[in-house]
Order: sequence, then C-alpha cells, then structure tokens
Amino acid sequence: MRHIILIMALLSSIFVWSQGMPDTYQKKEVLAVVHDFNKSMGRNDSVHLTNLVLPGAQLRNIRYYQGNLISESLKISDLGKMGQVNKVYDFVPMVDIRTVFATVFTYFSTTDERGRKACGTDYFQLVFNGRQWKISDYTSTIFNNCHSIEPRSVVIDLISSTLNEWHGLAAVGDTTYFDHFDSGSFYLGTDAKEIWTLQQFKDFALPYFRRGSAWNFKTKSRNIHLADYANFAWFDENLDTWMGLCRGTGVMEKQADGWKIKHYSLTILIPNSKINDYLKLINPNK
Repeated sequence: MRHIILIMALLSSIFVWSQGMPDTYQKKEVLAVVHDFNKSMGRNDSVHLTNLVLPGAQLRNIRYYQGNLISESLKISDLGKMGQVNKVYDFVPMVDIRTVFATVFTYFSTTDERGRKACGTDYFQLVFNGRQWKISDYTSTIFNNCHSIEPRSVVIDLISSTLNEWHGLAAVGDTTYFDHFDSGSFYLGTDAKEIWTLQQFKDFALPYFRRGSAWNFKTKSRNIHLADYANFAWFDENLDTWMGLCRGTGVMEKQADGWKIKHYSLTILIPNSKINDYLKLINPNK
C-alpha cells in the first residue's frame, strides 16, 4: 500500500510539472532528445544511447529486402550499425505531448557508409520520468528508394499548378472547378455579404458557368507557404480581373485525392493614392 501511495504521489507531481510547463518548451526538450539520439546513432555511441532510452525500450527496424518485409527487434548495440549517417529530417517532426507522454513522427533521408542515399520514417514514444524525457519506443522504416518523399519545392509547384488549373476551369465554364474545394470550405467574395459555404457559392456561381465562361482571372504573382508537416498550405496571389487588380488568399489541405481549397477570400486592391476617392465613392454624404 505504501508503495502504491508513493507511486501515485510521484505521478501526481510529474503531472503538475507537465501542466505548468509551456508546450513549446516541452516540445524543444523532446526534440532535443530525438536529435541527440540520432547523433549518437551516427557516432555508434552505445553508451550515450543507453542514457537516452528506458530500460526495456522497444526498438525496431522495418524494411523491405528482396521483396520481403523484414521486422527486426534491435538492441542498443545494433542502433549504431544501421548505417544511418548524417540523418536529416525532411520536414519539421510532428510532436504530440499528453502530460508525461510524447509521440514524435517524421520523414528522414540519410546516407550509409558507402554514400548511398536512403529514406524512411522515424516514430518515437517518450516518457518523462520526473527528471528528463526518455525514449520508450523507437521504430524506423526504410523505403526502397527516396521518391516517396516530395521536396518542399515540388509540393509548392504542385499547389501552384493546382491553382492555375482551378482558375482556368472558371475561364471555360467547367464545373469541375468546384471539385477543387473541400466539402466544408468557405468562399469570401468582394462584397461584405459574400461569406459563402461551398453550396452557397455554387448557387451563386453556376449561372455564370452556364454561359460558357464564368470569369477569367489571370495570376500576376503568387506566394505559397507550407505548414511544418506539409499537409496544409496558405497562399496569396495577385490577380488581373475584370474588376481590376484583386488579391486572393486561401488555405489548402493535402487530401487523399489531391490538394483541396478549404478557404478562399477575394478582395479588390485599391492604391493608397486612390483611398480618398474610394471613400467618397462609398460614402457620398460624408
């Protein structure tokens, strides 16, 4: 009974500590352990690796070899022999922390001792023991090649091409234009009242599509930014339209069937030198 009380008191104190620490600080501590782990693997430093993992931690390597899926349980002494030299994470790792437990997942690229490139995924589970984060589970997978990982520049080009296609469909009145939206998306038009769900936007726009050409927006410039894990993107674009120069801003999500628009807002751009004329136009009595 006494031991149970002591354990409960320890867990309670750890929980209070975790609740009081800023989330960003905890993520930095967790990622510091992960990066230290990878560096120690590259140096084949079994002594330091032992200090980073819990006794009895589950360590695994999963790979394809000659058409077969091989899952290997690893000892700490095996980690430095995996040949993962100069490991680089292709995206900022995804980190999820729940009180004293943390999960880390990411894609990586690396080279072996012969200079050959390899790619894969890393999955970590960590536990805070009251003093520091320790690794309780590590699983590494190796791909047959590195084509599975899209460089950020390739993803950005794909998003830009998707947006170009989207605008082009409106120009020819092709209603597959609406397939580029997420089902729960919103479209904000240039009028203050134009805050539309996808269905409301369809109801407004379809009569224009039936004419054979809804509108023809030409992109003059565009900036695209990716979220850390590259599953979300946000962008802004200047457009040459029948209303003059406009700016579209939006958010997109990578889904199973491609990048989908979740939010789009269209605004008319007014030069600062024309603001007074604009104010007189919309408030003629002032």
